Amino acid sequence: EASSVDEGKSFSTPKPTKLPNPNSGIEGYPLKSGSLVLLFNPTTLVANSRGRDPLAAGISADDGKTWVQRDVQKGPTGTPSLGENQFSYPSVLQTSDGTIHAMYTYAPAHQQRTIKYIRFTEGWVTRHR
Repeated sequence: EASSVDEGKSFSTPKPTKLPNPNSGIEGYPLKSGSLVLLFNPTTLVANSRGRDPLAAGISADDGKTWVQRDVQKGPTGTPSLGENQFSYPSVLQTSDGTIHAMYTYAPAHQQRTIKYIRFTEGWVTRHR
């Protein structure tokens, strides 16, 4: 994590976050509520795995210090697939009605990669504990 006080012209020295990440892409977006939303793979790299299953949405109400998360996509078995299914390269935004929209690549085991789209609300993530 890094912060900026000059609208992104410069940033503080980055520090690791407490969230797990298997060296995969993430994307965050500031929400109208003042919270942050982050799409990421909540796993770590293990032998023979790319670690990109599942894909989760995290919501932080304290500038990234703590997160509530909920899986938005899991492989067909519902358990991490050791790289057979991949959910990666997320993009996320919030529209004026408060809906959060996310797109990401999905590569099911031994099949062609495709683009998936989901929509959800901040409450859908935060009420799931």
